[in-house]
Amino acid sequence: MIDYLKTHKPFEIENANKFREEIADLGSINPILIALGSGVYQILVRNFKNEYKFKKSLILVIGDARKNIEKKLVPFSNMERFITSNQS
Repeated sequence: MIDYLKTHKPFEIENANKFREEIADLGSINPILIALGSGVYQILVRNFKNEYKFKKSLILVIGDARKNIEKKLVPFSNMERFITSNQS
């Protein structure tokens, strides 16, 4: 998907605009967006660097990457502490 977006800018821009609308519909003020991985983080930087704050999540990969991969995210109960400790 990341490679597709790099070569199909109108598609990325359209989806970024839809995402802006979704955030507005939620009525969120100054949200901090959590990027699930470096690729998503790069997309956020390209499209929202002057609009929102965002952070990369901590993703741990457990097990053999060629077989079953289990991804564990920072639990939402710990998210506030994660955001606070990683703010730039």
